[in-house]
Amino acid sequence: MTRHRVAITGIGLVTPLGCDREEVWKSLLAGRSGVRPIKSFDTAGFDTTIGAECVDFNPNRWIDEREAKRLDRFSQFGIAAGSMAIQDSELNIEKIDLIIWHLTQIKRALLTADSTKEVMEQIALSL
Repeated sequence: MTRHRVAITGIGLVTPLGCDREEVWKSLLAGRSGVRPIKSFDTAGFDTTIGAECVDFNPNRWIDEREAKRLDRFSQFGIAAGSMAIQDSELNIEKIDLIIWHLTQIKRALLTADSTKEVMEQIALSL
C-alpha cells in the first residue's frame, strides 16, 4: 500500500451548523444539532420530515448575485467552501500566479531548446 502525504492548509465549511469556521465551532461546542424539520420543500408524501439543511447559506457572500443565479446550490457550496479554505490558508494568490508564470517560461524554454546550455540560459532569463 502506497502512503501519500497530505497537507491541510485551510478549511472552508458550509454545513447545517453554520457557514464559516467560527460559527460551526460555536455550534459544536454548544452541542447544537443541524437536524431540524425540512423547510426547503414540501415533505408530504415522504417517510421523513427532518433533515440537515444549510438554511443560513447566502451565496452572495462569495459569488456575485448574477453568477449565483446561474449555478446550482451545490456548486455555490463548493465555491463558498473553497473561497473560505483559500482565505483560511492565507495563500498568496499573486505569488502562486508568479510561480505558475515562471514554470510556464521554463516549460517553453525546454520545448524550444536545442541544447542543455540553451535551456539553462533561457531558464535564467525567465527568472
